[in-house]
Amino acid sequence: MVKFNFLFKVLYIGFVTFMIQFDVFAQSKSDYYNSPLPLEMGDKYISLISTFNSNKQEEKVPNTFISYSFSNASDSTPVSKTIYEFDAYNRTTQAFNFNWETEAKDWSRYRKNSYEYDEYGNLALSVTYQWDAIAQKWKGTYKSEKKYDTSGNVLSSYFYKWENVLNNWVGVSKVESSFSAQNQFTQKIAYTWNTDSNQWEESTKETFHYNQQNDLELYTLYNWLDEWVAIRKEEHNFDYTNNTSIQTVSIIDASFQNWVNDTKYEFKYDESSNVIEKIYYQWISYEWLSIEKEEASYNVHNQLMVKTEFKYQYVMGWIASLRTQYTYDQDQYNVEQLVETWNTEQQEWDNNQLYLIAFNENGRQINKEKYVWEKGEWVGASKLSQSYNSIGYLEYQGVYQWSNSTAVWSPNHKSYLFYSEDDILLSNDNPILQVTVFPNPVKDFLKIHASQQYGTLQFEMFDLKGNKIIQTNDKNEINVQEIPSGYYHYIITLDNSKIFKGKLIK
Repeated sequence: MVKFNFLFKVLYIGFVTFMIQFDVFAQSKSDYYNSPLPLEMGDKYISLISTFNSNKQEEKVPNTFISYSFSNASDSTPVSKTIYEFDAYNRTTQAFNFNWETEAKDWSRYRKNSYEYDEYGNLALSVTYQWDAIAQKWKGTYKSEKKYDTSGNVLSSYFYKWENVLNNWVGVSKVESSFSAQNQFTQKIAYTWNTDSNQWEESTKETFHYNQQNDLELYTLYNWLDEWVAIRKEEHNFDYTNNTSIQTVSIIDASFQNWVNDTKYEFKYDESSNVIEKIYYQWISYEWLSIEKEEASYNVHNQLMVKTEFKYQYVMGWIASLRTQYTYDQDQYNVEQLVETWNTEQQEWDNNQLYLIAFNENGRQINKEKYVWEKGEWVGASKLSQSYNSIGYLEYQGVYQWSNSTAVWSPNHKSYLFYSEDDILLSNDNPILQVTVFPNPVKDFLKIHASQQYGTLQFEMFDLKGNKIIQTNDKNEINVQEIPSGYYHYIITLDNSKIFKGKLIK
């Protein structure tokens, strides 16, 4: 039995596929890891882990996840495994995928992804390989190359596939983009590869024009027909005085000479720029006809309180169809969502779905239950339960469905996540580095304090794939409110020479 000298090991048991099927997971997909599983903590489980965590103590142990299928709560069968390798900046450099061979009772490799980064930490190259079991070697399948500007905007993106006959990479598509000083798209041109001429050929072009407030004013889509021909445009008109805007979509007619109205959206905003009304129209028989409408209200914290959806009927006018009410606790966490449908006959709202959400003291979601209204009562549908370790890392996740026969929550998928000892270096204050990054976990604003004198400070933040999320200079407080929840790596550079690295949780 291999001896383990690490506290936890990242073991992601399954991913997004199953989660998407349950709208109990209403938050960002990146917040969750799907888990087909039940594998209980026991000798069999530890033994299984030890088969691929046999590295020496001083070597880096790759992060790994395994997915499981099962027939009952005590019968689990491995399905797939992925092992990740990282560079010195904790960016993924390789990911190896394995399938479980039931008869052989062993893992068989089938896919590999490799990643390379530019000098700024942007993902520059990703290559996918398939394992050739006969030739016993990796064979290329797809490749993606990207180039960025100094702000991290993607200037060009190339996509290739491996051609076995030519024994070489062959172009599939590429996109070239340009940006304004405000890092907004100004133009995107897409190309496809012509295998006859072995050249890139223009396909589509998108142009973006903004007003003085940097709001998108005109978007135009072109097709290449020996020259660029506009085929679709979106016009945005803003009335900042009355807090309204109109988005009109037009398409070119068959003669490619005249613009024809297609769809239109009208928006109304409150003083905090929250959308309080949205109306959708279609151009039918030479006039705009109302189709759908949404109305919304917010509390003093700009949190959505009520959203009501309407359908337009020619005789009756606007008819309510769906309403969602949101409830928040004293810490402003959304703890309840009530979905109702409009009963036209009774002229009242009927219960439809109910979501109950719980958070721990650090604001991390620990439970979300979905109920449906059946025969005058709420009946369980699905549930997500999560728990975290002492430093805020997700360590357990369970997906359940309601069992009508036993009237209890029945496990469907489970995840147990483990983290290596290296990950425990995550802390608010590192006396060796003499740099403090706090709070960690962070919710709104991240603060940086260095106990030593310095001239310049650069802060860079990356997701687990190595994509740069934030780059700032000479700021000791950083706004991370718009960053999705998850795990991140950061690099702090003092005076362009002293580099400090760490990890944080949002």
